Amino acid sequence: MMRNDITSLQDRGHVIAYDLNQATVNSDGKPIIAEVTLEALIQKPFKVAFIKSATDPESRKQGYAVMHQTILSAIESSNYDLIIAPEYSYFPNTKPLQTEDNQEIRTEICAATNGKSSLVLPGTIVWKDQNDDMRNSLYAFSNGIELIEYHKINPCNGEKLYAYSYDLNYSSGISPAVFNWNQLKIGVEICLDYGELNKFNFNNLDLRVLIASGSSEGFRKIDLSVLKQDGVALAIDGFFGYHYAVKKPLL
Repeated sequence: MMRNDITSLQDRGHVIAYDLNQATVNSDGKPIIAEVTLEALIQKPFKVAFIKSATDPESRKQGYAVMHQTILSAIESSNYDLIIAPEYSYFPNTKPLQTEDNQEIRTEICAATNGKSSLVLPGTIVWKDQNDDMRNSLYAFSNGIELIEYHKINPCNGEKLYAYSYDLNYSSGISPAVFNWNQLKIGVEICLDYGELNKFNFNNLDLRVLIASGSSEGFRKIDLSVLKQDGVALAIDGFFGYHYAVKKPLL
């Protein structure tokens, strides 16, 4: 697996956008939306909204209502082709979300995308299922359809401790998510799952998307090998505050 430091990629002109430790909220406390426009991916310029929100434990005390409304507003605007938010976007540190909470969030986002062409990756939902298993899950939505359900494979120690503190088992997923949307082949990984796309031998992706909260590997060792020539790696991290778009150059 060929990995590159972000600095070396910048020196070679591969970086479309990069911001480390950017402020994640406006003065009014609402998440910042960082906009990045990629070259034509679907016969037109491709506009990405990175919804920047702090996902450290202290910040999560505020709950997810503001983040949720920001995502819904971004969908309603119809200004973006892709909307992505960080891991733990829906992870209050007071008590685990229930199955009903998970379903309500998904239903509202899915309904908001009805009639919209945007692809929405709204960060992860950390929740307790009906078997008392804790999951860290990512879903994708477009035009009123839920496209994927992906459960994080490799939990961090904090997730294990959180599950233990509520007498829950952590339930891991079995593979990262790869799916087709709008003639694009997209691979998605959650934080410590970075590298699972390589392990499962996925390749020739148009987009590789990392949804994270505390992944230093995500920007220090960027891997472009699973992308097709001219494909793009995207990432957002709510703990470190970074986001980037890096293009795999044509040979």
